[in-house]
Amino acid sequence: LLVTGLRVSELLNLDLDQYEGKCFVDVKRKGKVRTRKVFLAKEAREALDDYIAKERGEDGGAIFQSRSGQRLDRQSLDKMLKLDYPVFH
Repeated sequence: LLVTGLRVSELLNLDLDQYEGKCFVDVKRKGKVRTRKVFLAKEAREALDDYIAKERGEDGGAIFQSRSGQRLDRQSLDKMLKLDYPVFH
């Protein structure tokens, strides 16, 4: 999702109900700014759809969750990336 132009913290704050297949809607940005739609490249949509279908499930809440179902935080993501640890199980 790097090609979205969103900061890591903005991505981690996304909820599943904001994902509409081709874009994220009503995305809170830095400060008080909100972006109506953030479109995703085809490859990003395919990867996200695959993740939701095979790993995350359709339950509401944060898109990116820890194994315990909590919203993934930036420190956990940084640790996973530095350790070459799979982000999703």
